[in-house]
Amino acid sequence: MGFPENTEAFIRYIAGLCNGGMTYSQVYTLPNGALKRMQIQLLDAGTNRFLLRRMDVTKLLREERQKAEQIEQLKDAAQAANREKSLFMARMSHDLRTPMGAILSLARFGINECPDESCKTYFEQIHDSGEYMLNMLNEILDMQKLESGQVDLHYELIQLGGIEQKV
Repeated sequence: MGFPENTEAFIRYIAGLCNGGMTYSQVYTLPNGALKRMQIQLLDAGTNRFLLRRMDVTKLLREERQKAEQIEQLKDAAQAANREKSLFMARMSHDLRTPMGAILSLARFGINECPDESCKTYFEQIHDSGEYMLNMLNEILDMQKLESGQVDLHYELIQLGGIEQKV
């Protein structure tokens, strides 16, 4: 590669190589076939002088690529863990809802069939606690549906009076 005789022309040539960004990169193939990336940066240019920095950025680029691959692997692992968590929560809440339905049915049966008022009170407490647990399980399922984008939200008014006695 022939450079101009004139220093100013050489500086303009280097600046042109750097393409206005004052940095020029080139990839070399070594005799062993390995690639080496060099970066030349024009730091300062004056009338009869210029300051260049030549740097081997091969290792830096390799490390950046490895970090990007590690981040991608960690992201994939986090997404897989989140999917497993969602599956577990869906299975667990579904498996708990089935026996909860039986408990609620037996509590309703006890409320309707028990002749003693104190006995009915116990069954009502069982029923209310079971309803509370069933609501919690349904909320867990709703959260799983929300995470997977399978649910639409709606707003409703609720009565808070007397809730502290039920809990």
